[in-house]
Amino acid sequence: NNLNINTKNNTHLKGSMIAAGNYETITDKNNNKQNIFIDNKNLNLNTNTLTYENLSNTSYTKGTNLSIGLNYAFKDNQIKKQDNTTNNKDNQDKTTNPTDIATNKDNQPKDLNNKITSATYSNNRNLSYNHSKTLATIGQGSLNIKDKDSSDDTDRLNRDTKKINKELYNTNISSNVDATIDTRLFSKDGREQVKQE
Repeated sequence: NNLNINTKNNTHLKGSMIAAGNYETITDKNNNKQNIFIDNKNLNLNTNTLTYENLSNTSYTKGTNLSIGLNYAFKDNQIKKQDNTTNNKDNQDKTTNPTDIATNKDNQPKDLNNKITSATYSNNRNLSYNHSKTLATIGQGSLNIKDKDSSDDTDRLNRDTKKINKELYNTNISSNVDATIDTRLFSKDGREQVKQE
């Protein structure tokens, strides 16, 4: 409930907090629980001099993802024979012309060579940089400094226990490259097939 501190010489804070109070667990609207310090303003700090400094925090992350893919077509060696029956004057049967055996239902050549039909390339990069400060903080209550001339300026000292971290800037850069090429474009027969499709 009460915090009494008596320092004969110097009290130095470096990115830290001196305050009287307790932590309470609260739940936000997303059902996330977090501990928050509640300042009861019952601090009594007596010191000869007071010095303080803030802590500088830097976070740097970098990620790279590279992927390459190849699509490979295998030759279709299974040739299906088709029998077509036609009624003519003599009511005789005919079989399909041998030139039609190696064609599919769309009358397009079916002989796919064993080769790469397309290639894919993907490159993703992410870079994030965060810079913040943890403030030296003294909670609400009584602050008595005997030698103020030899102490740091208390006007710039943080007294708000709810705001001990200060974000200066946060940068996030990402780049994505995705490419796909149809290797049939490199051959005359392939370009004709692409036209038909």
